[in-house]
Amino acid sequence: MTTACQIIAFGLPILPVIASLLLFVPRVTRPMLRLAPWLPLTAVGLLALNDRVAELPWLLLGTRIGLETGMVPLFVLAIIVWTVAGVHARRSLPADRSPAFFFFWLMTWTGNLCIFITLDAASFYAAYATLTFSAYGLIVHWFRPADFRAGRVYLVMAVAGEGMVIAALLVLGSAFGNVPLESGREFMALLPHGQWVALLFALGFGLKMGLVPLHVWLPLAHPQAPVPASGVLSGVIVKAGLVGWLRFLPLGHDGGELAGTVLLAGGVLTTFYGFAAGIAQVRAKSVLAYSTVSQMGLIAFVIGLALQHPVHAPTLIAAAVMLALHHGLAKSALFISVDLVRTQPALARALMWLPALAVAGAPLTSGALAKTLVKSAIPAAERGWLEPVLLAGSVATTLLMARFLAVAWPRGGENAPGPAAPWIVLVAAVATVPWAAAVMTDPEWVLHPFEPGYLISSTLPVAIGTLLGLAALRWLRRDRLPQVPEGDLIELLPAMPGISPVSKADRKRIDNPAVVLLDRAESGFSDLALALLAWLIILALIFVPALI
Repeated sequence: MTTACQIIAFGLPILPVIASLLLFVPRVTRPMLRLAPWLPLTAVGLLALNDRVAELPWLLLGTRIGLETGMVPLFVLAIIVWTVAGVHARRSLPADRSPAFFFFWLMTWTGNLCIFITLDAASFYAAYATLTFSAYGLIVHWFRPADFRAGRVYLVMAVAGEGMVIAALLVLGSAFGNVPLESGREFMALLPHGQWVALLFALGFGLKMGLVPLHVWLPLAHPQAPVPASGVLSGVIVKAGLVGWLRFLPLGHDGGELAGTVLLAGGVLTTFYGFAAGIAQVRAKSVLAYSTVSQMGLIAFVIGLALQHPVHAPTLIAAAVMLALHHGLAKSALFISVDLVRTQPALARALMWLPALAVAGAPLTSGALAKTLVKSAIPAAERGWLEPVLLAGSVATTLLMARFLAVAWPRGGENAPGPAAPWIVLVAAVATVPWAAAVMTDPEWVLHPFEPGYLISSTLPVAIGTLLGLAALRWLRRDRLPQVPEGDLIELLPAMPGISPVSKADRKRIDNPAVVLLDRAESGFSDLALALLAWLIILALIFVPALI
């Protein structure tokens, strides 16, 4: 590998880290704030490493940087969403909060970027941990009590997931060393007791994906974070779990049947649980958060099938990647539309239904393309029972999108100065990028959605969901609608400092400086207790599998 490739491999990922530190140098803060939203575009230079590997033996345990062809769609998704959401953040967030926001923004972007390009196990985990813990700063950005509660739940769940991933990596590393990830699936297939290690990977990365019952952080974090952060959380960051699955699960090989069963069952449960909880939400961002849970269940479902049917793994993996690409663009556009509803209601009314139709899988949208690929990739032996499940899932997704539009739809107001251009670009990307990716991967893919059978199968669930939504709007009174608290299962836990919901009385006391100091002290003790508990869990997850 040439020196130029090594410079690209090291220089482009480290660039946002340097910029994040310069944000706090007084004389360059303003220029850095103007530059920060555009830094994800520099990652385009890493496309030069497509199917090539740059060796950096002096970094960590010998870092390997490259970009596999199969990761390119998700890599492009990350660049588009992070850039558009960053420009929106620069134009919509208060100036006094921008340096802190963009510090965590750039650090989280660095971790997210490196997940796609690191090709050894140690570097991958370093990137994954950077992404996980930097995202905390985005969730608690506004420093409200509910933000810190969401942040604590996120950290507790994240540490549990990190523990499972670390344990699996240690077992894999003890057998094969710092595994090259181009061959990670083959090493997993050769690993003794690989079924259990694959299960740890499935659950650890599944927590990032928001699989039920590991999902409780997601519907708490997404509504509390600023809109641009919610867009990247839902559109790209949760897909880090999918990247982990693609790297470490024995896809295309024997040895993943147990993990496949768990992901298949968990995916079906997550798809319909996300719908049931999301339809009972009253805030637009909460509906979108549960919709993301539901859609991640569908991706898990596809990966579970790939593990159980190794012969069909390549087509199922391609379908899962296309589904993630489509969902990431459309869901990010919907999150950013929540801001546009307030500042540009006329524009929001004109365009926000387009990404909603795409998520629902309406005919000839990117959603129809992705879901058609999923249906065509399903093994013939499984279609008898899976097609009704997919039909029901599509109806549920349509109802969730109808619920979102009913909650978020602009009902008046005049246009005010606001960042409309980034959102328009993202809506255009929803309509074009997945189709372009399909043409570049396999031109025959774009023909499937136009076949009569697939046209009917994509129209039917959207029609059923629309009719059910209109009937509910017409005959079901609002006060009779069930309501599920954000975080749902977390409400079943006994009262825990920092985790239990913030009462109305506590919200009123927040303006009292003395109470704030006492609350912070108490919060510090509770954080210490949670940190110690999390550390004990990590130790158990590391040493028990290692001893076995």
